[in-house]
Amino acid sequence: MRMQQTPWGLARHLWAQKFQQNPLGTIFGSLLVAGGLGLMLFFGFFVVIALVVIGLIMVIVQSLSGGSAARSRGAPWSPTARTQTHRDKEGTSARPADTIEGEYTIVPDEK
Repeated sequence: MRMQQTPWGLARHLWAQKFQQNPLGTIFGSLLVAGGLGLMLFFGFFVVIALVVIGLIMVIVQSLSGGSAARSRGAPWSPTARTQTHRDKEGTSARPADTIEGEYTIVPDEK
């Protein structure tokens, strides 16, 4: 029997060589390996599906609850996002959040 150059040819050659030495052990081992591979693929599929479902549930729950970041500063599309105000140390409203700090002048378009 001559050696094959492809990986499948090498696997066939090794299987045939082992089969000549121990036919029942080779068949039993091959069935065991095929069954183990099948079980890994079968249960691996369900593990991946479970991870996807859990991830989707987490995204839905976070979007429904508002998430921690959205609760602390307000969602950017909410009407209260534009009316938030900066608060000084006493907690009173000092100025709206969209005001520009510092000095500025308004320049007309003609200049």
